[in-house]
Amino acid sequence: MQLNYLALLVAALSTFLIGGLWYSPAVFGKAWMRENGFTEESMKGGNMIKIFGLTFLLALISAVNLAMFMGPENKPEMGALWGFLAGIGWVATFVECTTSSNGNQLRYS
Repeated sequence: MQLNYLALLVAALSTFLIGGLWYSPAVFGKAWMRENGFTEESMKGGNMIKIFGLTFLLALISAVNLAMFMGPENKPEMGALWGFLAGIGWVATFVECTTSSNGNQLRYS
């Protein structure tokens, strides 16, 4: 199977852009920290190289997986559709299963 490596890199890097916005204080960052019991101080103690490195690796694996799942169909609207369906059909359902089985509410995620 022929993969577009530039597209895979852009897809993996977009995770940081979207995640940075999602977890920013302007969007859901404060609520996420509160629900998880994190403080500004506790967040400073994390190994950022490990966290962001692992995040990038997993995002890259996810992008490759989605590209292989899509197959040779290379229209942007199809990529957006498949990404949306994978997000709703797989990611959201698994996150909710994990969240609810741990006794937490959906807002925890």
